[in-house]
Amino acid sequence: GEYYSVATDVNGCSAISNRVTISDSVSNMVFVYPNPSSGQFQVRYYSPRNLSTGYTVSVFDSKGSKVWSKQYAITRTYEQMNVNLSNVQDGVFFLEVRDASGKRLASSQVLIVR
Repeated sequence: GEYYSVATDVNGCSAISNRVTISDSVSNMVFVYPNPSSGQFQVRYYSPRNLSTGYTVSVFDSKGSKVWSKQYAITRTYEQMNVNLSNVQDGVFFLEVRDASGKRLASSQVLIVR
C-alpha cells in the first residue's frame, strides 16, 4: 500500500511526509526461527499467491542422515511449516525445502540447543 505520516505541533500546524509505497517482495530465502532453537521451530518459504502447492521440509544431521521429514499443503504466500525435533540431540542440523515435484528450492541450518 501507500503510506505517509502527518505531524502536528502544539500550535496546530501540520506537515505531511512524502508518500512511500510498500509492496510484497519475493524472496528465495528460507526463514527458520527461532534459531537457535530448543527443537521446535518454524520454516517459511515464499509461494506465489493463488497457487495451491505442496512443500516438503527435510532435516538432516551433521552426518547427512535424514532425521525428520514432512509434507505441507501450501495455500498462502509464506505458509507456516512447524518442525518438532524435540527427540534429537543438540547440534547443527541442515534443512531443505522441496516443491511437489522434488525440486530443491532452498536450504538452511538450524542449531538445536537445550
